[in-house]
Amino acid sequence: MLFLGVALFVLVMTVRMVKYVLDLNADFRRVRGEGVRLQAEVVDYDKRVGDRADEFYLRPIVRYYLNDRTYQATVGNASGSNPPPLGSFTTVVVSPKTPYAPYDPYQGIGGAVVFAFVALAASVGMLYWAIARL
Repeated sequence: MLFLGVALFVLVMTVRMVKYVLDLNADFRRVRGEGVRLQAEVVDYDKRVGDRADEFYLRPIVRYYLNDRTYQATVGNASGSNPPPLGSFTTVVVSPKTPYAPYDPYQGIGGAVVFAFVALAASVGMLYWAIARL
């Protein structure tokens, strides 16, 4: 019975992850279609902890100009494994409607979508196994 509860919890959390990733993918596709390509300067890094204790990823924080205003934000879909050096310029796509959400136009969100659906299939399998054990 405990395994069934854990399986249901994992399923709910996985469904939430799939919804988040699909929303992120829809936002990326919208911005890529209607946004403006800009050259942005890498001014800092957003450090994210990896799976191991000594592992971390750096997502670039960029500064760019849009409609006579300066914006600074973290690139939403940066992989973080091989960030551009500080002070260099990189291409970002930004929607004038959401100027604080830059994306790298050359990277997609596809890997996260695939991972989310694989996790969903695994959690459904786990739930099926928990029900079969009752």
